Amino acid sequence: MNKLVLFFIILFFIPFVSAQNQIKSSENVEYLHADLIKTGSVFLQSTGFSVPSDLHLNILIPQTTNSQETDIISVEGPDEYNITKDKFGNQIMTLVWKRPPVNRDIPYRVVFDVKVYNKTETRAGNFSVTGLTRPSMEITKKAFEVTEGLEGIYKIFKVTEWVNRWVEYDKGCMNFTKSAVWTYHTRKGTCDEFSNLLISMLRALGYNAWYVAGYAFSKDWGPHGWVEVEYNGRVVSLDPTWLESPVDATHIKFVNLPDSNQTETAGVLGNVKILWNKTEPEIKIVKETEKPKIKAYSIGIPTKIKSGSYGLLKIHAFSDNCVLSEARTESCKNSEGADFIELSEKNKTMGFCYQDDYYFFLKAPEIKKGFLYTCPVTVYVSGKKDIINFTVVSGHEKETKLYFNTQSVLTPGQRFIITTSLLNSGKRKENVSVYVFFNGIVQSKTIDLKTGETQIKWSLNAPEKTGKETLYIYSS
Repeated sequence: MNKLVLFFIILFFIPFVSAQNQIKSSENVEYLHADLIKTGSVFLQSTGFSVPSDLHLNILIPQTTNSQETDIISVEGPDEYNITKDKFGNQIMTLVWKRPPVNRDIPYRVVFDVKVYNKTETRAGNFSVTGLTRPSMEITKKAFEVTEGLEGIYKIFKVTEWVNRWVEYDKGCMNFTKSAVWTYHTRKGTCDEFSNLLISMLRALGYNAWYVAGYAFSKDWGPHGWVEVEYNGRVVSLDPTWLESPVDATHIKFVNLPDSNQTETAGVLGNVKILWNKTEPEIKIVKETEKPKIKAYSIGIPTKIKSGSYGLLKIHAFSDNCVLSEARTESCKNSEGADFIELSEKNKTMGFCYQDDYYFFLKAPEIKKGFLYTCPVTVYVSGKKDIINFTVVSGHEKETKLYFNTQSVLTPGQRFIITTSLLNSGKRKENVSVYVFFNGIVQSKTIDLKTGETQIKWSLNAPEKTGKETLYIYSS
């Protein structure tokens, strides 16, 4: 009696052998043209006297979408092949052997020509919530908590950032896929777990979000998963593992799914056991072009800082659309290899539409009288770097103190006044600079501070949107 044997293979968890590296900064790749080669073999081990027939392998392939073109260059091995769509609308290739041999390898090789563009995807359809993405009460509460006071795309960017910071990448999780709830509590995972948790939080906020599986380039090519979400009638791509939106053109899409659970299947008629040996695709770059998603320049406020005093590093960033990325800073080192200038943050998330400013507070070290140091601080944005030279000069210790007062509850757009009080308890006049940073604007005043108390008034405007804001005041 003929018997139909189905053999399921979990995809994207096999060690990967890469192609050549031509890419300088994957985040900046706006166009990719590559040959993608899928190879493998099937061994039919006979378990009876019947002759097997109709061996079918259903393999996942790079898709043709609004941002990706895929052409089949060659198919070697099977008697025939056909392209169908699964229930989620993904194109699936079926390789067919009508009279497959037994007890020997049956090889196949499929070559695709793939072009990926920096274009917006069209709507992929609604996917149901699954056990891997269903939001718990805790996840729902956290999603609303971290997006309080935010609207539109900034909500989406914020939960993506939160997942990226909350979950630690753990290679020990590569051989399984876990749910959003599991990931929320254990705070570890790979791209599957990052993506499942992000989908869960986006769904808790009312967005239609789904999982995308494919291949992407970091230091090398490898299997990867990311997220797409429907927003204002368009699709926004998000990579919570790499903190990136839109995803770069090294992200080669294979499937859209409700969660990270995906399979390839094999079937045959006959009393045989199927052994399927697959290698991960080989990706050969034909051409790629790179263009920074974000352009940025940095300034120091001020660039000349006295020993032990404070300053500000400002990054002005701009882009052609809404983007999510990260800025990284690095101070020069002292003789012991530690940071010479202390920065308030090493990394800062940049999520904005068209342009925005980002600030890092810094503190100069105490240095000996009569000495002067120039310290370069490097800023990395979108694969590019900018260097700002801060000069640290010595000075005598000042006997001054800084106080301020202001109202703590404001209405949107309200103009309000704050008063800073500087107390000079020394016996001589001091030259002091005071800086106020609020709502993305820096104001500064430099005065000769006489002995006693001096007040400075500042006029500020509250943001137009409700939410919590922080007011920073620092002085030299």
